[in-house]
Amino acid sequence: MRSQSAERLGIEKSVSISDFRKNPSRCFLPGPVEVLSRGRPIGYLMEPELFETMLETLARHENPATLKKEFGLTDDWLRKVTGETP
Repeated sequence: MRSQSAERLGIEKSVSISDFRKNPSRCFLPGPVEVLSRGRPIGYLMEPELFETMLETLARHENPATLKKEFGLTDDWLRKVTGETP
């Protein structure tokens, strides 16, 4: 059972927190996965490449320095997305 937010975001897969606790590595699938507790979303799982792509896309529309601060990202990440050299 997916939540309304998963439907709105186009997330097709979900897993209960109980199933996640039993075998976490089995829950990391291609594409985002919604984690549910009592039928309500408590988080999302995604592969590292998708997460990085999302941050880089967001950085093209927002101030990368602000994203670095808000998400606790590294200076290396900031240099990568801005194209600056050390």
